[in-house]
Amino acid sequence: LQLQSAEAGRKVALAQLESARLQLAKAKEAEAFASSERDRFAKLYQSGTTTRKQLDQLEFELSQAILSRKTAAAAMATLEAQLSQIDANIASINRELHDCYPLSPIGGVVTEKYVDQGELLKPGGAIAKVSLLGSLWVKVYLPAGDFARIEIGDSATVDTESGGERYRDKVVWTSEEAEFNP
Repeated sequence: LQLQSAEAGRKVALAQLESARLQLAKAKEAEAFASSERDRFAKLYQSGTTTRKQLDQLEFELSQAILSRKTAAAAMATLEAQLSQIDANIASINRELHDCYPLSPIGGVVTEKYVDQGELLKPGGAIAKVSLLGSLWVKVYLPAGDFARIEIGDSATVDTESGGERYRDKVVWTSEEAEFNP
């Protein structure tokens, strides 16, 4: 609803901006006309064909036309700023909506859920545990004599105690301090 309201507000601001553009064009035309009339009457005044009062009236009309143009330009700038603010609000609302549907940064399988549907979440809090079932890490405890012969990069074979499959890979880490079998 907030997004719909912001988008409707954007449409209103766009319509107002178009109206302000038309007002600015109208004010520029009025200024150009008042300027040409003042220039024409200034020449007539110098030749003595018109009165000072008529020239003063045209000077006043020109100054009013200039103020109208400046006012229209300011209104247009204000509406453009409001439109930018509305666009920022729309982007913020879209981000909030996007954040309502979190995605895991890795592809995997949810192996543990930390929250249930309908619970409120805190920003940055964990929602679930995602496991990469395509790769497996095994921590093996070895007797000290066997451990001394192991180096990172050595190939290793691990089998399950049930006599099932055997897994072949390599050693990627060894502890720097002695650990006891839990």
